Amino acid sequence: MEGAPEGEAPAAALAAVLKHSSALPPESAQVRGYDFNRGVDYRAVLEAFGTTGFQATNFGRAVHQINAMIEKKLEPLPQDEDQHEDLTQSRRPLTGCTIFLGYTSNLISSGIRGCLGYHGWGRGGGSHQVPGTHIPGRVQPQGEGATRERD
Repeated sequence: MEGAPEGEAPAAALAAVLKHSSALPPESAQVRGYDFNRGVDYRAVLEAFGTTGFQATNFGRAVHQINAMIEKKLEPLPQDEDQHEDLTQSRRPLTGCTIFLGYTSNLISSGIRGCLGYHGWGRGGGSHQVPGTHIPGRVQPQGEGATRERD
């Protein structure tokens, strides 16, 4: 670049990159991941996503939201809604919450692609297909609710 002696960074680049830090509010969460030296506790691993970093923090928020949805799903239906014998296409009993999995395409190329595939069709059944996913030991379902272990 013009103006900077050879081997030195231009002043404009230094000014854009080297900024003074400011103190964070005391209530800010400290960024840290799960300590695998304590062994693997899956509940604690999911809880740790809340303080692992930007994308993991948002994933951690989603984990908390899903846990709230699961709690709601386990609640008994109100009396007036329980009157309907079966309104679902899958012939499953009605519950207090229907959970849909939605995501943006950039997550397919992320590290949680396998999680999406597992929950999209590997575990949950149904005819959902998650493009670009492969779960070892599983065969892509061929029909409604079909999953099977690979031989």
